[in-house]
Amino acid sequence: MDGTFVKDLKPRIGYPYVYVHQGNCEHLVVFTDARLLMKDDCLCPYDYPYVMTTNRQYSRKCAICGTNNAQVVCTECDRLPNEHMLMCQECFDSYHNVDGRKIDSCKAYAFSEIIEDDNDDK
Repeated sequence: MDGTFVKDLKPRIGYPYVYVHQGNCEHLVVFTDARLLMKDDCLCPYDYPYVMTTNRQYSRKCAICGTNNAQVVCTECDRLPNEHMLMCQECFDSYHNVDGRKIDSCKAYAFSEIIEDDNDDK
């Protein structure tokens, strides 16, 4: 899709799209409004598309591989250096399981982040 521009798209309002670059870096994009230009609107093409919000919080990464997003909080594990460790599912499974069997008595909980919109209080 090299050479694809926003003007080439036919987006649906409110429908989530995923913008992927560098092979595996994904960004959620949602078109929330479309309208014709008004006489008071800026005519500079570099001001469009208008970005309303951006996610300033980066996802927490796995403490083991440092690449994947954290999906599990591991606690009470004497084999880990910290009391609480964030891990991706792949690292958790390979570190705590052998042949599909759990090899230690650690506790694990699903981890997800709540991202607050900075514009909610304005």
